[in-house]
Amino acid sequence: MPPTHDRIRVIEGLDRLGPIGRTDLVVTSPRAWAAAAPLLGAGAARIETGPAPVPDAGTTRILAVGAGAVMDRAKVAAADAGLPLLTVPTLLSTDAAFSPVAALRVGDAVEYRETGLPDAVVLDRALLAAAPPAGHRWSTGDLLSVESAVRDRLLAHQVDEPLLRTARDLVDRTLAGLHDEAPDPSGTAALLIAKVEAGLRTGDAWFEEGTEHYLAYQLEQETDAVPWHGELLLALMPVCAVLQEWAPERSARIADALRRRGLDRPGARLLPAVDFRRLLAGAPGYCAAHGLTNTVLLHRPPTAARSEAAVAAWEGGW
Repeated sequence: MPPTHDRIRVIEGLDRLGPIGRTDLVVTSPRAWAAAAPLLGAGAARIETGPAPVPDAGTTRILAVGAGAVMDRAKVAAADAGLPLLTVPTLLSTDAAFSPVAALRVGDAVEYRETGLPDAVVLDRALLAAAPPAGHRWSTGDLLSVESAVRDRLLAHQVDEPLLRTARDLVDRTLAGLHDEAPDPSGTAALLIAKVEAGLRTGDAWFEEGTEHYLAYQLEQETDAVPWHGELLLALMPVCAVLQEWAPERSARIADALRRRGLDRPGARLLPAVDFRRLLAGAPGYCAAHGLTNTVLLHRPPTAARSEAAVAAWEGGW
């Protein structure tokens, strides 16, 4: 029996996929496929690297081989066609391989489409080991977003104590993992699975997304750089610490853990402070217009002084 994690089914090793042939559609990217092809042996399978893959009449399953954007394209294709989906992450920089939703950029916002959980997630040690370790490290941003998102939720709602314990445990385990010299892909996968499954229990995205993600959506449209998704989220953590008024000792603990692995990079590298000040001023209106309600920006709009402190946190980091 393959190992399972509650509702998310995990298969260990590419060899457990069985033969890959002409009835398989492999959704991937050129870079991901260059890493995976020697290990996967896709034979006569159809390989699709375009933005909108459509399975043909003879397709019996879809394999998503890659990371975030690849996973989202494959999820939509499988859901639209009613086909089984197996995700094969080449990098664990986000939870996309495990998640039951696809993130789709629509204009200046990100919309989420419910596509259902993949039929299985295939984790292969050799494939994940071939990725740059820094790529796995950026999953820290996705995982630590729970710290901020749950604080946003508590401003307007009660959160069950068991779920609060789950959130604290997930963040603490993430920080503990930063003591390791190199990221452990299996440990990272376990944390990402725990995050997704806790979010599923809420029936809503608030457990995983709040102010940090909403600001990141806007930043992705503003910056000419192409940062990792987790890199943006981590640059926004000190901003959230100011806006949500985290206890100094909590901020210090998280900052120290990130600094240990060089993940405490100030946001001004990505967007100048003057532009971030403008973005932050417009953020409450952006959130209200797009129905993004799990945020301190709407429940407790920042004063001028707090906004300036948040800009300083963006510019200088922790």
